[in-house]
Amino acid sequence: MKFSYGSEHTILIVNLKNNWTSFTYISVELTKEIVSYDAITYIKKLQDEGKSLTQMLQAMEKEVQVETMDGNKLWRKMNIEKKEMEVQEINGS
Repeated sequence: MKFSYGSEHTILIVNLKNNWTSFTYISVELTKEIVSYDAITYIKKLQDEGKSLTQMLQAMEKEVQVETMDGNKLWRKMNIEKKEMEVQEINGS
């Protein structure tokens, strides 16, 4: 899984059943726009329930709101613990 940060958008790409799915959020405070590992588990659950991409995005936006209290610290901890995660700078569109 790969988390990418850009100037205007944060894109979360999750490998679910070998299909890459992209979730885009418009960021107001980019440093606090963070998705936790629990949110990844949650999105897999939503896909298993047959939710559409739009429904998953709406659910993830709520999940992200909950998980942003200490975004920078949480992200750094995740980055150390989850070696498959990478941070990349991307251009906001």
